[in-house]
Amino acid sequence: MVLFSIVIPTYNRAAFVKKAVDSVIAQTCSDWELIVVDDASTDHTMDVLNSYADPRIRIVRNTLNLERSASRNKGIEAARGEYICFLDSDDYYFPQHLEILRHEVELLNHPVALIHTNVSVRDISDHELRQINYSYSSIRSKTEWVLSNHIQPNAVAIHHSILNRFRFDTTLSINEDVYLFAQIAAAFPILHIPELTVAWVHHLSNTTKLIHDYISPQLLATRKIFNDSSILVPQSFKKNKYFELYSQLVYFYASNKKSILSGRYFIKAISVAPFNKGNWNNFLNVIYHLPGGKWLKKTMQLFNR
Repeated sequence: MVLFSIVIPTYNRAAFVKKAVDSVIAQTCSDWELIVVDDASTDHTMDVLNSYADPRIRIVRNTLNLERSASRNKGIEAARGEYICFLDSDDYYFPQHLEILRHEVELLNHPVALIHTNVSVRDISDHELRQINYSYSSIRSKTEWVLSNHIQPNAVAIHHSILNRFRFDTTLSINEDVYLFAQIAAAFPILHIPELTVAWVHHLSNTTKLIHDYISPQLLATRKIFNDSSILVPQSFKKNKYFELYSQLVYFYASNKKSILSGRYFIKAISVAPFNKGNWNNFLNVIYHLPGGKWLKKTMQLFNR
């Protein structure tokens, strides 16, 4: 059994996937296999993938576009490693990513756990925009922490036995990783290595850039997570999370001149947290985006000077 199986789902990423694959080949730890799941690409992604002759690389091709979660699950099914890692095809590993994970695995005697590192957020020119340095708080439970601090899938290594029990939810287009990691956190240890080992590249064709309304799918995933009886979080946490998402939707729909929908989520925000001071801002967002609202906003600004 190899130590690490890396799963790369890809769809029409011919311009990016080579850098991702090359970053795996360049690892200082050689105890790995790479499974690239092509999700029925229509560009020359397969030409790029077929150019590799490394026997550690396997390519699985979907005949139909099944989306990211189903492709990751296919990679999990094909994996033979003790730990399964993920890498999006437009991101890449730093050379010592697997070496650092291996050191932790051996130090802890191969724990049945989710292990993760820190992340460097970069632009298309490879300039670092910021770092995601996860910091655990003893105040919150593991599940609360995971739901509040989205662990990047690129940064994780998950023991294969855990993924025999849990998989990515294929009904979710966003936050399917949050749901999976919350399920894992409810039943297994989450271990953090405070090292920066992966690059998350932001560009115009990222999933978050392509989806116009990024909040509604989060709300769908949040409801699914909170309705899962295996994931226990306090009611206060649930209320705060719903209030946060409802408030974002108030602004989103108001700024897109959909006042009825904006007002509907304003009512939802009030119902879930009636005494939250943020409701005043929600109310103003609804009012200011109604016809004539910009004049009211200017008048209010004059009085507040």
